[in-house]
Amino acid sequence: MRLDTIMIRAWDVEAGRMYYALKTHTRGILQFEFHGNLSDDIVYMPYVGIRDEYARHIYDRDIIRLTGSAGVIVSEVEFGPNGACFEDNRQHMCRILQMSDKTRIHVLGNRYETPELLGMCGRFFTPEEAEMIADISVEEDDA
Repeated sequence: MRLDTIMIRAWDVEAGRMYYALKTHTRGILQFEFHGNLSDDIVYMPYVGIRDEYARHIYDRDIIRLTGSAGVIVSEVEFGPNGACFEDNRQHMCRILQMSDKTRIHVLGNRYETPELLGMCGRFFTPEEAEMIADISVEEDDA
């Protein structure tokens, strides 16, 4: 991943607020700064290097809707040593997100700001069932 695409956000558990880091690069050292008084109870989430169909950055722990010809999968993104993946219950596996998926991915929210979406994660919806989740989306864009 190029240095200009390395980004991170942080969920302040005590404050119940998401912060997006400002990146600085000085003398070969990459640093991230968060503005505000963050508590010691922080969950860091990196940008996974892919944007969704509306050009929103996808971060670790985002909840996405992935549309395919057979229907829709709603899943939480997990960023690990092999890259960003999501759970595909139909195949009982964690599938790696790829750049070719970006036109079919829509960020619905994330586990911290929209925890009510967690109940939908790991589910497969037929095209008819998918209509009920078609209008769910995040309100703010971090881009």
